[in-house]
Amino acid sequence: MKSILGMPVFRPMLAENAEAPFDDGSWFFEVKWDGYRCLLYLSRSGARGDAYLLSRNGKDLGRYFPELLGLWKHLKGNCGVIDGEIVALVGGRPDFGALRRHEGVLCYVAFDILHFDGSTLTSVPFSLRRRRLESAVDFSGYLLLSEGVVGRGRDLFEIAKERDLEGIVAKFLESPYLPGKRSRYWLKVRNGKEKWFTVLGYRKAPGMRLGSLIVGENAGDELVIRGAVSSGLGEEEEHRLLKLLEPLKNPLSFRAIQPLGEPGLVRREDASCGNAVREKAYADVTWVVPNVRVLVSFTEMTAEGKLRHPVLRQIEEPRSLVSDQLMAFDKRRSGQWGEGGSGSCEPGGRGEARSKTR
Repeated sequence: MKSILGMPVFRPMLAENAEAPFDDGSWFFEVKWDGYRCLLYLSRSGARGDAYLLSRNGKDLGRYFPELLGLWKHLKGNCGVIDGEIVALVGGRPDFGALRRHEGVLCYVAFDILHFDGSTLTSVPFSLRRRRLESAVDFSGYLLLSEGVVGRGRDLFEIAKERDLEGIVAKFLESPYLPGKRSRYWLKVRNGKEKWFTVLGYRKAPGMRLGSLIVGENAGDELVIRGAVSSGLGEEEEHRLLKLLEPLKNPLSFRAIQPLGEPGLVRREDASCGNAVREKAYADVTWVVPNVRVLVSFTEMTAEGKLRHPVLRQIEEPRSLVSDQLMAFDKRRSGQWGEGGSGSCEPGGRGEARSKTR
């Protein structure tokens, strides 16, 4: 693809991580929007026009969000390329889970401009691009401007925490736009944490075979349940996970799976998670072989060891293991296992990440 609506094809500029918020008069600070990053191409000629939504991975998002294709009407010139995110607003705040389900108020939040009326602006400082953005389109309806402040990153971050937003992004006022590159001209500070967890099971939901994931992690020689994750689960994720997850034959027996030094070889030890499985709260769970991991973002781990506001971010492809090798390994170890034996759960295991979604 050499051009889109007669304009150059760009790739989004990416931000580096920052450990903590900061104050600096040379930087602009704005909210980190919890949505789909994409470039918005707008073109108009008189009373007619067109729009194209290009994802970070080069996909056409217009077919998924046709309600945003009328945004060309907001353009004050003939053509332009805007950088921003598609978000779903629920109760006035972005909700990534609602976006995946195509719920809430869908809108496009703009925060930069790359091209306008035949001129490429990537070499222009961010401060000037920001002014051009504010004057290039009419911000109303489903097209919003990402507001921000100069210099006061700590204050904005505290507001983001109070409103339970994803975090903030800091942008150096004199920075160029570097298409497709990750740069420290832009820094993101997340409100919360991200961590990989093992999928232990799932619950169904009305109209969905997979409504939420039960996730956990190794704590010593046990698999500890950390909570249920439903936000971020869309139709694509549902289909993919159902292909990867293998139900347990005996759901009352859990075994922690811990990698050894040799790739593809796992040590399986009895774990006393049976009591948790028998709790009424988990009676409707379909338990699975714990060989699939997911990346989950969350605001905090509660005092009870449960995830607060978890959102599914990525799915790890499990390493392909040869079942007969695992079965042979199980038989060699069966004499050293405690109560339960080697046949209480199907063989499985995971290695390092091979590929990830999004």
